[in-house]
Amino acid sequence: MFSRRGGAGQLSSGLCCCRSPGPISPASSIPLFVYGAGAVCGTVLPLLLWSVARLLRLKVAHLFRFFAGFCLVANGAYIGGDFSTVGPTDAGLLIEHGASRLALILFGLTGVAAGLFLWHGQSQHFFPSHSP
Repeated sequence: MFSRRGGAGQLSSGLCCCRSPGPISPASSIPLFVYGAGAVCGTVLPLLLWSVARLLRLKVAHLFRFFAGFCLVANGAYIGGDFSTVGPTDAGLLIEHGASRLALILFGLTGVAAGLFLWHGQSQHFFPSHSP
């Protein structure tokens, strides 16, 4: 997603549709926010979408709930289950910039548990019983 370019520790976005006007310098931004925002937004936005679908009583709200659960499990496992202490992964970069390993594990456990909770009982929407 981000690649090191140009020296001096500058990062450049690798997303084609979300390019920044110039390089992103970790020294001028808040690194913990930058590296942690992906996992947080990746869990909060699907939960908001599901909440809106539920409030509007959409018939497909169960799909939004399933997707929110998937995002919680995926991001929780990605952040909480990554045991690298340095390097190109988000967890490694968060630890390099001062995040505690315990906080990352707690984020991961909470995310996975919440995702599994959202998935619980969803089979009735995907596999309805054939009762008369």
